[in-house]
Parts: sequence; structure tokens; C-alpha cells
Amino acid sequence: MFYKTIEKDKLKLSFTSYMRRRPELEEKRLEIHTALSKIVGKEDVVTEESQLLSYHYSQLPGGIPLRRTTVAKGMYVIVMADFAVYPETTEEVQEIVKLANQYIIPIVPFAGGSGLGITAPSGGIILDLKKLDRIIDIDEISHTVTVEAGIYVFDLENELNKRGFELEHYPASYFCSCIGGFIGDRSAGRLSTKYGKIEKMVLGMKVVLPNGKLIDTPKVPAHAVGPDLNNLFIGMGGTLGVTTEVTLKIYPKPEKRTFKSFLLPDLDSGFEAMRKIMQEDLNPCMARLYDPIETNSQLFKYHLVTPPSREKLESMPGCC
Repeated sequence: MFYKTIEKDKLKLSFTSYMRRRPELEEKRLEIHTALSKIVGKEDVVTEESQLLSYHYSQLPGGIPLRRTTVAKGMYVIVMADFAVYPETTEEVQEIVKLANQYIIPIVPFAGGSGLGITAPSGGIILDLKKLDRIIDIDEISHTVTVEAGIYVFDLENELNKRGFELEHYPASYFCSCIGGFIGDRSAGRLSTKYGKIEKMVLGMKVVLPNGKLIDTPKVPAHAVGPDLNNLFIGMGGTLGVTTEVTLKIYPKPEKRTFKSFLLPDLDSGFEAMRKIMQEDLNPCMARLYDPIETNSQLFKYHLVTPPSREKLESMPGCC
């Protein structure tokens, strides 16, 4: 049978995987498991179904069914990974990719897990990069930092702050994402208006290709000749290779931050004001426009504005 069913406490879950649907590979499961264990150590190869299921939370009831296959009328089977592995070095990633290439098994890179592009759509191997979490170098002269792809951005930011620097890249997933996810999903943040999206911050990368070979791009802001290979891999979502290391720009912490607010009569006026600001290259760190509903909310009126501003809000219905 190419799928398995588990029943516990009235919960019934059926699942399959890449290897279960291919008898010639399923026969080699122990062989592949042994080979993976030799690369990363037995403790860093996950085969327990309950643990593998944690990588597929978006397919569970109440989640988004990213990948299911029908086996009978009214019955669905979740497609799960066959293995999850935890490499600790770029070299180990290379060996895992070579092994997967040898057996023709798909690989899905995984780090923080906050995005939707991290579920193995056909099963195979989840390559969990969270043990590649080292800060390799902080260059305070060149204003760069070199890190491994599995580091949580919140942890990196804390270390940079201790040195008087900031990354200045704050997507909504900032507290639960890793650098590798930022690279793979071509992330933008709340301060990208001034500092640019992630592709403007990347200077160099190490990427393991599908055949296990390594590309190590120069850690420089620009090239005199030839294509910029960084842009080939930024936003690839793990489809062209596995990013294991990246060098990024960093910025000195500002000595002062100033916040200004402007009250506009309606939403159209707000959009027009923001258009003119951007087209004049005034380049604020962040500009945010709140519609009339949010502007007149209790949060704004009683927690975010001063009494004089509150009076103006109340005298201008529909303002932004």
C-alpha cells in the first residue's frame, strides 16, 4: 500500500510520501537512511512520522491544503516528507544534495518555516538549515556581515546592535524567519523604501547547486563585467539550489530617529501625497497611510496621538 493511516483519539490521518509511491525507492529506504546518517549523524536524521508531520502543519485540518492526493471517494492523503535532515556545514549540504541526486529524490530547503513555500509538495527530503546559524564575520570597516542561512534574523539583529549596527530589514516575519528564507522569497521590509529590499543588501552568496557543486559569488557591491549571479538565486525559493551562506550590507545605528504625522482630508489625498514624496526622491525610511476607519479608531484617538491632534481628528470626518 502506498499510503499509511494513523488513528488516535478519534483523529484519522492518512499520508504518503515520495518514496512510498515508488516501490523501487521504498526498498532502499534503509540504505538511504544509513547514507544520510553517515553525512550528518544518526541523531540529525528525522524519520518519526509525528516529527515529520510538524513540517506539514499547513496541510492539517484548518490549514491550507497545499498538497493532497485522492485515493478514494471522500478520502484524502497528505503528502509528507520521507526524511528531515539537519546539516551543520555547507559541505554536509553538498553531500546530502549529491545523495538525493543519485537516487533522484526531491529536496526542499527549510529554515524558520514562516512562509508557505516550505512544504515538500511531493515528499522527499526536508533540508532543515537551522543548525547553520553561525555569524562568520562582522566587518565594521566595510559595514558587512557574513552569516549562515539558518540564523534567525532577530538573533542576528541583536548581535549587530551590540556592535552599533543594524540590518535595517524588517519584514512582518522578522521575529520568526531566517536569512535563508529572506533570500529565497526575495523579501521586502518596513524600511525597504530607504534601504532597499533584500536583493539590494546581498553582496555575496554560497549556493549548493542540484549536482552538489558550490557557487561562491564575490563579496563585492558590484561587478565590472559579467552577469550578477546573486540575482539568479535571490527569490529562487530553493528551486535552483540551496543557499548556505550570505554576505549582507549593514548600517550604523542612527543617532536619532524622528517621526512625523500629517493629517489629510481623505484617502485620495493621502495617496497623492505619498506619490509626490516618492517621486521627489525624499526617500523616508518608511511612509504608512492609514485609512479613515483606522485613523478614527480608539487606538489612534486615545493611545497614539496628542489631545490637540485628537481634536483635529474629530473635526475632520473621513480624514487619513
